[in-house]
Amino acid sequence: MFSLSDGKVEYITLDEALKMKSVKITEISTSGAVNHIKVENLSDLPILILEGEELIGAKQNRTLNTTVLIKEKSETIIPVSCVEQGRWSYKSREFIKHDFIIPVYVRATKVKSVTKSVKREKTFISNQFEVWDSVLNFMSPFKVESQTNAIDDTYKVIEDKKYEYFNTFKYQEGQNGIIVFINERIAGVEYISLKRAYKNYHDGFIASYILQAIFEKENPRKFSGYKTIDKLISEFNEYKWNVTKSVSLGDDIRFDNNEYVATGLIYQNELIQLSVLNLTRERYMGMDS
Repeated sequence: MFSLSDGKVEYITLDEALKMKSVKITEISTSGAVNHIKVENLSDLPILILEGEELIGAKQNRTLNTTVLIKEKSETIIPVSCVEQGRWSYKSREFIKHDFIIPVYVRATKVKSVTKSVKREKTFISNQFEVWDSVLNFMSPFKVESQTNAIDDTYKVIEDKKYEYFNTFKYQEGQNGIIVFINERIAGVEYISLKRAYKNYHDGFIASYILQAIFEKENPRKFSGYKTIDKLISEFNEYKWNVTKSVSLGDDIRFDNNEYVATGLIYQNELIQLSVLNLTRERYMGMDS
């Protein structure tokens, strides 16, 4: 996916902020809280942190419930979900970023439940039990060893071949998004406004979708959804998007239907980030749509 021009809103990614030591991510207190963590932006620019990014360390690994653009020189409490059920003790005082985005299956489950929370209560809280179930269900066919049921342990499955995968789906200069097909259906769409920012996330997205494709191969079921991007776009135009003030800069946007859930961020009238995720697996498991 390529846009004709770069985005106008300037920001740095979490990777960049960590390398510059311009961000601190910690528990909200010594005792911590499962559904929230604290982000301190020490930079003169906003920091973009994506829904689906995994933060590892502190008292347990978490993933963001919504994409956030953290205001410069600020301290923000952000909503998260736990993706490591068997640990509640300090591994480190600060979180670090995992290289990959969490698997699509887990993301779709989480985003679906957060969307319900946004619509009903204007909060970005997930159903934590559904998230834990999705982690265990996803990990089950891979038979990976994980003492704490941590989703990041699943990536051991592609460790030996990850560079082969990355070379097959290389980042192309000027790219700022991907459209992924699995079993001839759109499995997901990922977009980030700045090409430089997207480049930082490209391999993380690829790893996430590679794992999803392996998961579908191990658990073959009918995969539904759109066969063409034109069909998806035409239907998008008819959807009523839910717009809610973000926890930091900008507005959270989202919608869901029987087959997809979408979530993104708009700031200064510019689409900063957008994800569209296929819900096939959740529907076939009998979850609400």
